[in-house]
Amino acid sequence: MTSNIFSLEDRSILCAYFGTSAALDSADIDVLISGLGIDSARCGGVLSPLAVAATRILMPGREAGESASGTARNVLMLPRHALTVFWTDQIVGSDEYSLVWVPGFRRFVVTATGNQRNYGYSQFAIGHFEPTSQLRDAVGKVLRGWWRSQAVAGRQRWQGCESSALVPEAHAAGWRELAWLQSAATPIRQAL
Repeated sequence: MTSNIFSLEDRSILCAYFGTSAALDSADIDVLISGLGIDSARCGGVLSPLAVAATRILMPGREAGESASGTARNVLMLPRHALTVFWTDQIVGSDEYSLVWVPGFRRFVVTATGNQRNYGYSQFAIGHFEPTSQLRDAVGKVLRGWWRSQAVAGRQRWQGCESSALVPEAHAAGWRELAWLQSAATPIRQAL
């Protein structure tokens, strides 16, 4: 099914992001990522070029039917707003988190849209998971992992949020506190 939705290049990048066996070797993936105009040197900390490339493929901003590599695509990805958080003065602006279903891969991807000065790129993937009946909990696990990485990097807790039906404010605030507590108690594992 993915052959009808994504180009070969897009599928290869998504396979590498999801860690599936169909992925090319890392040198070939690096060439594909570079072909999308992504500069690895601009990605820092926990943000990987692969996370930026996956989001370029999945997020709107292109005409319907156009893939990240410029070839035709039959499906337009429609992200679902999950949450917007407003950071302290240490980080400029806000981050908006969205959830995208990836047909053919049976995965949800949580993406972030933030200030390019903070991360090097303004849109990137922060995690993914398989379908579950506990969608809110799965999104929470990904967000806690991302926020824990921010805490480990020395960033202060975000100040406030704009919630959605998917992530109520009370859940987001609880996840925030848990992420910062966990960052102080244990070293961070590599993100999803």
